[in-house]
Amino acid sequence: MEPAPVTPEERELLSVLLVEDNPVDARVVQEALTESSRVKFKIQVADRLTAAVARVARETYDVIVLDLSLPDGWGLDSFVKIHAVAGDIPIVVLTGLDDETLGVMAVQQGAQEYLVKSQATGPLIVRSIRYAVQRHRMQQDLRGLSMTDDLTGLFNRRGFTILARQLLKLCQRMSRPLVLLFIELENLAAINGASGLPAGDEALRQAANLLRRTFRDSDVIARLHGPSFTILAIDTPHDRSITSRIEETLKDFNALRAPGDPSLALGISTLRFAPEASVSIDELLQQAERLRGGGGLGAAPSN
Repeated sequence: MEPAPVTPEERELLSVLLVEDNPVDARVVQEALTESSRVKFKIQVADRLTAAVARVARETYDVIVLDLSLPDGWGLDSFVKIHAVAGDIPIVVLTGLDDETLGVMAVQQGAQEYLVKSQATGPLIVRSIRYAVQRHRMQQDLRGLSMTDDLTGLFNRRGFTILARQLLKLCQRMSRPLVLLFIELENLAAINGASGLPAGDEALRQAANLLRRTFRDSDVIARLHGPSFTILAIDTPHDRSITSRIEETLKDFNALRAPGDPSLALGISTLRFAPEASVSIDELLQQAERLRGGGGLGAAPSN
């Protein structure tokens, strides 16, 4: 069913800082935003990174749309510099077709979205900006609430469930694919038995840090209970690529551990679901736990 028409008075107002030095590309984005029937965008344009940083210091914006190729900044360095002064503002990055990897890297560093210029139609530009703003607001709303695990600093089950439910609804509205991962620290009991509970707690903190390094800020990471963690990953093209990233990070961690420190062994199951599927987060977690039979990612022998 088509959404009800929105009157001009009912349109949401979003303030946008567009950082783009190419007049043609800037006009494409401005025209796309101006033609939106559901959102009214107040747009300011900066054609240099230094000018954008100065604007952020004195004005408030709902979202920043950042070209990664500027006369005074290029690539990931441009994102890092503006993110350092605008950490509380969602950022959508623009890339060319030949540097799409930079967009992915920017998302891993904290950007909410990336768009390839040649593929970005008007509706996609509007949808991506609205998606970035709404997801950022959800994350902000949960900060300061008692929804984190005291030991690891990750979301606890309650925090994960609340955020995941909202994110699932948002992805269903905007047709964004999701992957749910269920991960267990398989040798926690052995670590507790051999070295005591403090060593087990430290292993859980290390596992949490490993997951933080592996996943993006836009993904939702939580410790459910005991040795169990879960991640809701957004816009991930292949399940195998997720597992490979965890394997590489785990391998590096175990190779660099101090003599006598226990290795980590992680068991992983993944569950991909389409945004149109009628399923709850609780049902997905139950399915992921049932899939968790079999072996995990092994630990190397202790020194």
